[in-house]
Amino acid sequence: FSRLIGRPIDNAFRQLQQFAKTYPQTAIALKGPSTLIAHNQEMAICDFGSPALAKGGSGDVLAGMILARLAAGTKPYKAACQAVAAHAQFSQNRNENRLLASELF
Repeated sequence: FSRLIGRPIDNAFRQLQQFAKTYPQTAIALKGPSTLIAHNQEMAICDFGSPALAKGGSGDVLAGMILARLAAGTKPYKAACQAVAAHAQFSQNRNENRLLASELF
């Protein structure tokens, strides 16, 4: 995200909120310990993920989940929220050292 906005992230919530206002047609999910999702004036926080998701490929799976929701006709913000929630929910009660990205789909 810092490369996208051209500066370091010092307050992810505020910076994502500003980005969403500047580019209201864009929905964006910023992964981290708590995933932030923004679109125009809407913001959501998903804080029930787990360290098991900090694996190579899990973000790619999340992107695919979001795209699948978009392909099904879901609006971008709702698609991102649904996919992030499902992604996080699946990671619950998983061993963070054993979870593979391929197990997410």
